[in-house]
Amino acid sequence: MTKDISVAIICLSDPNKDPRPRRLVECLKEKMAVTVIATAKYAHQSVHSYTIKKGGKGKLLNFKDLIDLKLKNYDSVMWTNELLEMKEKLKRCSFDIIIAHNIHVLPLVEEIKGNNSKVIFDAREYYPRHFDDKIFWRFFYKNYNDYLCENYLSASDKMLTVSYGISEEYKKNYSIDSEVFMSFPEYRDLESTKPDGDFVKMIHHGNASPSRKLENMIHMMNHLDDRFSLDLMLMPTNKKYYQFLKKESVNMKNVRIIDPVPYSKIVPFLNQYDIGLYNVPISNFNMEYMLPNKFFEFVQARLMLAVGPSKEMKDIVLKNSIGVCADDYSPKDLASKLNELSMDQIFQYKINSSQLAREYCAEKNCARMQEIIFELYEERGVSV
Repeated sequence: MTKDISVAIICLSDPNKDPRPRRLVECLKEKMAVTVIATAKYAHQSVHSYTIKKGGKGKLLNFKDLIDLKLKNYDSVMWTNELLEMKEKLKRCSFDIIIAHNIHVLPLVEEIKGNNSKVIFDAREYYPRHFDDKIFWRFFYKNYNDYLCENYLSASDKMLTVSYGISEEYKKNYSIDSEVFMSFPEYRDLESTKPDGDFVKMIHHGNASPSRKLENMIHMMNHLDDRFSLDLMLMPTNKKYYQFLKKESVNMKNVRIIDPVPYSKIVPFLNQYDIGLYNVPISNFNMEYMLPNKFFEFVQARLMLAVGPSKEMKDIVLKNSIGVCADDYSPKDLASKLNELSMDQIFQYKINSSQLAREYCAEKNCARMQEIIFELYEERGVSV
């Protein structure tokens, strides 16, 4: 690899906080000339950064945009003033590889790529059914996302997805192949620890979002024996819902809501627990086939996993014998499976999880991403 390879990474998020693009920048910045185009400046002096001003996130909220969506005036909604401004800035640039992290930036990528540029699209969602549980989204946005897929997916030289179910859906509906590229955290040199005496400490972490129905995990604790406790480490993204969860748990001796730790400290912090809990009901297609960051953070923290019947998570948990899976999303079902476990079984699941840490780590993803970039760069007819 060489700094002669120029790579642009485009995401409609803060790349300092969004785990997937952040890990990608960290992977490439020492070996290639990396430019980040995002909604916040990337905080590292070796990385050139362009900021898409607020309003350029593809979130079409005003009345005119909604009318244009229904009338299929897609050019009008596709090009916000912020993205038009960014297009003019980037036309003066030349990139060997462009990596797009959101389907709404693919029109921008099409405009700025040079004759020899290669494009990688990281499809973290199945966009035509992104929020298909919401009537408003289906009415206004569904056809637009389908239009973007029909017209821009084929312009990518390489497409990545986060799970096999999403990859298969893109193949079925758009005849495009994609490589599954899961969201692994950085490797940590940690050990699986035995549960402390007769106590089993569980944790769930993430955003306090009403759509996740986190109260179900609180209610589950009423059905567990006295060994089990649960900490919910939540970002108060929805303050009203966050307060609701605090009220739900205030009189429960085995549930705490704790403050979040910085992203870089999540995995070491999780290591003090025994079980990573993720039992969130499916509300749309993407949730059915998701493999969230926290799932692999639990593995990296050497925890046993307790999950709902989400297909992709269930397949990994059962294949590798790293935990238990519920048959449905009721609080009682997963509780009954946890109650059946002995302390030795819990510890064995933790040991099994530890054995996956080297396989499910960002360093492995980084090596594969560098291979992909090198292969695409060679296709340009340029030797490194």
